[in-house]
Amino acid sequence: MRDRLIHSRFFDLAAPDAAGTSVISWAGGLQAVKLSGELPPGWCGNLAVALSHRKISIVRGFARRVVDHRWIAELHVLPSEPRAGLSEAEYLSLAWSPPAPEPPAEIALDSYYVDSSLEVHGYDRVGFLASLLGRLAALALRPEQISLETWDGRALDAFHLKDAAGGPPKPETARALSQALDALRQDQPGRRHPAPV
Repeated sequence: MRDRLIHSRFFDLAAPDAAGTSVISWAGGLQAVKLSGELPPGWCGNLAVALSHRKISIVRGFARRVVDHRWIAELHVLPSEPRAGLSEAEYLSLAWSPPAPEPPAEIALDSYYVDSSLEVHGYDRVGFLASLLGRLAALALRPEQISLETWDGRALDAFHLKDAAGGPPKPETARALSQALDALRQDQPGRRHPAPV
């Protein structure tokens, strides 16, 4: 696994049992959203989809499952409108609320790397993370740790993955994931750059 996956300085405390959130708002609408405690399987996908529907971009973040369903996470989010940020209760509610099924958003990747982890580089857009998490869920893969970064309009995201049984992805699942990601490569013949949303 690439060593930039998780920055441990964000996780120096054990997650409490009960789920909780805190939100710090900065100039320009940027918010730091901290979630900790028990969260449902797929919580990050739930939240990412809901935020993409609200045109709220996740510009960076870190998350780690501590034990069972307890997590520690910090996401830095940027609404398209500076006053469109959400409250602590709203972020927590969205993490617990599975969205209606829908096709993943169209995204374009520059490159990716797959083993027991996934690292992707691609053109950032609202819905980028939700699209990736949807594709992982379709293969019954769950991130145990997540690192999200955005630099100069490019997303650099990394995930430590487990399968439904809690083990590393099986070779056939890793191959299926590689095939799904190959279809998203920008350098595929005839592929056009997806428009930002």
